[in-house]
Amino acid sequence: MLLRLMLPRQREFDGAITINRWYEAKSGNFWRDHTSTPQKFEKFKSDMGDRLKIATKNGATYELHSNTPIPKDVKEFLNKKGIKYFEY
Repeated sequence: MLLRLMLPRQREFDGAITINRWYEAKSGNFWRDHTSTPQKFEKFKSDMGDRLKIATKNGATYELHSNTPIPKDVKEFLNKKGIKYFEY
């Protein structure tokens, strides 16, 4: 289920597991493509931070699901932000 919230900066979520548990899903070459430069990694972190704030403001948790291994520096960022992640 795609979850779209209309806010000053529109953000989409890949879905919701329950009404209060929202998630983002990553697959394929996402990690290679979005962490290949410091600028791309900063954009990823900014996007994740925005989604975390939106979810929290709406009484939901926010988590990341990936069907490919999550790089160590990404895991460190997610841990720092308190974003749960799952690798499949």
